Amino acid sequence: MKTDGGSENPASSVGTSPPGRAGFGLAVVDRYARFVDRTSLVVGFLAIALLIVIWQCDQETADRLYQEDGIIENLAALSYLSGLFFCGYRLVRPGPKSVKTLVFWGVLCVIFLGEEISWGQRLFNYPTPALIAEINTQEEFNLHNLACLQGGSWREFFSSGKFTPKMLLSPQNLFNLGFLSYFVVFPLLIRGKPLTVLTDRLGYRPPRRTLIRVVISTVAISWILPFFSTGVHVQALAETRESLLAFFIFFYILTHLHNGFETDGTQA
Repeated sequence: MKTDGGSENPASSVGTSPPGRAGFGLAVVDRYARFVDRTSLVVGFLAIALLIVIWQCDQETADRLYQEDGIIENLAALSYLSGLFFCGYRLVRPGPKSVKTLVFWGVLCVIFLGEEISWGQRLFNYPTPALIAEINTQEEFNLHNLACLQGGSWREFFSSGKFTPKMLLSPQNLFNLGFLSYFVVFPLLIRGKPLTVLTDRLGYRPPRRTLIRVVISTVAISWILPFFSTGVHVQALAETRESLLAFFIFFYILTHLHNGFETDGTQA
């Protein structure tokens, strides 16, 4: 297969070493890969612990943590800002790199960060244009709170059995679908090789299997706990999941898009 630079990509072949091993040295790359796996497990443990803490805390604490501009929401904004910084840093840094993947995540980090902070409205306190305020459920300058995109949650679907097509347009549902496709579905499909175009032409770097397992475990628990919660805890768990997914994106950019090192999602 070909990387962005047109060179052969050995990571796509079974039994060969991923690109960057020659430059870094086999032992160094293997140590780094094991470090990424161990760190992924620690991150996963802390993420699940945070979900359990939110689930068990009293309503006043849960409300304080997930409110607008609270700790949980700021964690998401900081994750996107950090991800954007590392994308830009690695784009300008000399050495081998997956330009398409870095640009892709850099653009997404700008969009996600902008939406998270309402494009600076809370920082600079500028008024929401009247046209936007009329169609925005929170009267803020962003897209994810537009009234036409508020289609309900999957929790409501499982509890009531009622499905509406608008649920597919819910920003949170679209974000979850895109996230799980990138971090879970695509790596599995690439292992079966029907979507090798992602690695051949688009420079897609699958997350390592340890990170995939961590993502699946964290998302599953974040979806299960709300069924055993009521009131403010349901919203707090949803906000916490959103922030944890943002942190996973930053963690992926930081550890998997390393210059000269390309991970293979089929590796342990």
